[in-house]
Amino acid sequence: MFLAKLIFYILYFYSIVFIISHIFIITGIIISFKREKAADASASEKAYGSNIKAHPLKVSVIIPARDEAETLPALLESLACQSCSIYEIVLINDRSRDNTLEVMKKYQEKSQGLIKIIDNKNISDGKNPKQAALALAEDVAIGDIFLYTDADCHVPKDWVLNMLKPFGDDKVGLVFGTVTVNKGKTLLEKFQQYDHLLRYHYTVACAGLNIPTGGFGNNLAVRRTALLEAGGFKELEYSVTEDAQLIAKIRNSGKWKIVAQTSLKSMVNTTPVKSWKELYDQELRWSTGAMHAPDIAAKAGYGYIMYQLLTGVAVFIPAFFYPQLFLIFFTGIVSMLSVSITYGIHLKLEKSFWLTLPLSLFIAQFLFPVVTLIATFKPGIYWKGDKL
Repeated sequence: MFLAKLIFYILYFYSIVFIISHIFIITGIIISFKREKAADASASEKAYGSNIKAHPLKVSVIIPARDEAETLPALLESLACQSCSIYEIVLINDRSRDNTLEVMKKYQEKSQGLIKIIDNKNISDGKNPKQAALALAEDVAIGDIFLYTDADCHVPKDWVLNMLKPFGDDKVGLVFGTVTVNKGKTLLEKFQQYDHLLRYHYTVACAGLNIPTGGFGNNLAVRRTALLEAGGFKELEYSVTEDAQLIAKIRNSGKWKIVAQTSLKSMVNTTPVKSWKELYDQELRWSTGAMHAPDIAAKAGYGYIMYQLLTGVAVFIPAFFYPQLFLIFFTGIVSMLSVSITYGIHLKLEKSFWLTLPLSLFIAQFLFPVVTLIATFKPGIYWKGDKL
């Protein structure tokens, strides 16, 4: 009986600490919001906003693609409409089994020298395959800023400009931006919008508190100098989430600032997965990467949040017999709700987001911790036919 009471009080104490910690998380998000506004103001003062051609930094947009013949054209068309000039686009054909390479060559022919193509036919040696593909660009791209996205994404017309603005501060080494699934129609698509934005804004909070632990690799910009000093993707330790590992390595150098962009102007729209099974596989890949990351800060931060949610799930059934346990269950929902409301207001998200938010929160409360529990045991992870 004493032991049961002790466990109960420990869980209560942890839940209270968890809620209080979200005050700091919201504070970190707001700090990132303000930093972005300050970077916008600074860029305007330097005339970057009014005179794009005056911007001194050359941008290399780097895009890895495997079996993306259908999605790549939309991305390249959106890059052709950018308000900010791009120095070069480096396309990496990563062992595609469809006609991705032919699509790349077609756009290269009419790009007037803007597009470079790397045709990778080699299986990675001891690295995450995507990490190995990205490393190839480091010997080809010559811009001052390397700006990364994926072939199944679409970018707004001011994407390059807004991802570039923070680099007006010479101490900024890396910038990561928002990724979402916009205007989803089905519950699956709407949940993915919620999922992407929720996960992203936890990383926004960490960046705001100057302890960046992750970001999305399909919306990431890094100063060439900072990347090469870190050894590039080729020197990273193995990780399923190579983007988070790059952020950790640049952070640990102690030399560079890492900031987050949070506005719609820098938000990348990614193609949603088409089934709940694919969503599960994606969640498992992300969770495994976080739970087994070489970076202790990323691992600890992710585990702190997810194991609290897992505790809430564990007490859900017992709470019907001991109602006081519902407080522990609702701790996770209230905490995620606070983050969701913060970014929902900031981004002025559409009505449908708010209408489906309660259901999204409930799904996340069960999906996230269950997937995390499975990821704890380091299951085999596959991505596009490759074992990671």
